[in-house]
Amino acid sequence: MKGDDKPPRKGNGGAGGAPSKIDPKKLKAFMRVYPTLEDCAAFFDCTTSAIEKYVKREFGISYSVFRDQNLAVTRFALKRKCIDKALAGDNTMLIWTTKNMCGWKDRDDKKEDQTEGKPFKLAYEVKPKGKDK
Repeated sequence: MKGDDKPPRKGNGGAGGAPSKIDPKKLKAFMRVYPTLEDCAAFFDCTTSAIEKYVKREFGISYSVFRDQNLAVTRFALKRKCIDKALAGDNTMLIWTTKNMCGWKDRDDKKEDQTEGKPFKLAYEVKPKGKDK
C-alpha cells in the first residue's frame, strides 16, 4: 500500500492513534458527504475510536447523530436541486418530486373498488331440505 492508501488505524486512540488536531469546521464539512466512521478516521489520520471520543467530548453526541445533523446541509441542497430541475421542466424530476415531497401517488382506477363505502344488497334463497330440484 502507498502512504495515502493506508486503512484507518484501529485501536483506542492512544499513542499514535489520537488525532493531532481535528478542525471542527473541517469535521462538520466532511460530514456533509455521509462518511463512514472508518472513512473519517482515514481522512483525519487517526483511529475510529479517537473520532468517536472527539465527537462525544466536543459535541456531546454520538458520531452517527453528529453525522446526521451535519448532513442536513446536503439534504437541503439536494432538495433544492430537485425542485429547481422540476420547475425548469424536467418531467421525470417533477413526478418524483411531487410523489416524494408532496405525498402524491399514482391512482390506479382499475384497482380501486368502486363500491367501497357504498351500501349494497345481499340476496339469498333458503330451500327446504330434500327439495334441491
